[in-house]
Amino acid sequence: MAEEKKGLLTIYKRGQGLWTRIGLASVIGVFILWLLVSLDAAFLPEVRFINASEILLSANGGKTVLTTEDLNELDKYGIPSVQIDVEPKGEEQAEEPRYAKTAEIRELIDSGRVVHLYGDVAIDTRVTPQLIEELKKNKSLDERISFTSNGEIMVGNWQLVEQEFNAGKDVRFKGDVTTKTWWRRTLFTVPVIQVEVTNGNIVIILLCVLGFYGVFRMTNAMRNAEFLIETESELKKVDWSSKDEVFGSTKIVLLLTAVFIVLMTVFDFFYQGVMALIKKACIPGA
Repeated sequence: MAEEKKGLLTIYKRGQGLWTRIGLASVIGVFILWLLVSLDAAFLPEVRFINASEILLSANGGKTVLTTEDLNELDKYGIPSVQIDVEPKGEEQAEEPRYAKTAEIRELIDSGRVVHLYGDVAIDTRVTPQLIEELKKNKSLDERISFTSNGEIMVGNWQLVEQEFNAGKDVRFKGDVTTKTWWRRTLFTVPVIQVEVTNGNIVIILLCVLGFYGVFRMTNAMRNAEFLIETESELKKVDWSSKDEVFGSTKIVLLLTAVFIVLMTVFDFFYQGVMALIKKACIPGA
């Protein structure tokens, strides 16, 4: 008997137990693909390191009482109106929280009314030298940042942000600033089709190749292959039922299941009735 050749891509007893091997490999292959897709999805989210807005005034759950200094701060940043809750005076009925302009709030405060800030007041985060340093560390030149420069909306890389800031303009972020995780960092871009290949893509491809090679080796290992070959040969000996027999058996199973459900329902009602009688006899007032 000729000795089986051994090698990395050798198929043990080629052609024997073919469909059983293919079936097992397909099931494991689908599981590997699902696992890799889940892994890729888990690493996709980007990291947020600069919030687009900062809290100028915190309502603190409606406990913050507005003062003239707070209104001066609102006017300084050009915030026209905020949501307020005016504390009732005397026998007045409580008002629903509403939006009011700073001029109206001043009049209320001057008249001795207590005005609570009902919702937090947020403003766009102003760019500072410290935040520019953060951008340099975390953002590549191909990553875009949304910001305003003296109120004009712009989109560009961190160099443009720095350029506008150094020009003495009021630069603020529009939208949270995120950075790509290691998984999403671009290794290179495929020419012509301009598809970016990331670190995550390389890891997924390597794991996919290793996983499918592992399945190939597993289904061609001598012991496993012999088991699958014998399984297929035994399955060929099985006397499979005809279509009419399968339909007939299915009807019987469905009928017996329906009968069983009806019987269990009847027994359940009977049991509940008996338990109710016992409870009524043994526990007065139940």
